[in-house]
Amino acid sequence: MLWLWHGYFSVENMKLFFRQFSGFLVAGGAATAFNFAIFAFLLWLGCGHLVASAIGYVTGIAISFAINRRFVFQARTGRVSQLLRYIATYLLALLMQLGLLSLGVQAGGDPLVVNAIALLIVVSVTYFAVRFMVFRAPPAGDFAEPVASNPSHSPKPQADRGDQ
Repeated sequence: MLWLWHGYFSVENMKLFFRQFSGFLVAGGAATAFNFAIFAFLLWLGCGHLVASAIGYVTGIAISFAINRRFVFQARTGRVSQLLRYIATYLLALLMQLGLLSLGVQAGGDPLVVNAIALLIVVSVTYFAVRFMVFRAPPAGDFAEPVASNPSHSPKPQADRGDQ
């Protein structure tokens, strides 16, 4: 089993992890900025803080899914199932967001400050759920198989089908 552990922490996989995590942060940052702007605007209009947060959060999900699917995780198949898992993940994250916001406001915090802090926490936790539950069918070379340090564990070459 050591070969399995070693393969997941290969230089190639670590580079891929940092690329994807960085991309996720950029996508999350864009979605979070949009979320926060909607939240602040709705507060300014007189909307309650929980409703404003929920509306901002839902609009951010659409932006985040599109960016993550296309550019960060480069998903090519399973759009509907990924979307359903993404929505489920973000509904759970929304509950976490609203819970943190409620607790912070009840403790006397300013809704804008509390919401900003809660968003940072939720975005950080959500990466792992999105990476390993939503986009779990990785593209070729993406944590799919560990780099084999033992030749007996190397994938067998596929036979030429002659149709290429």
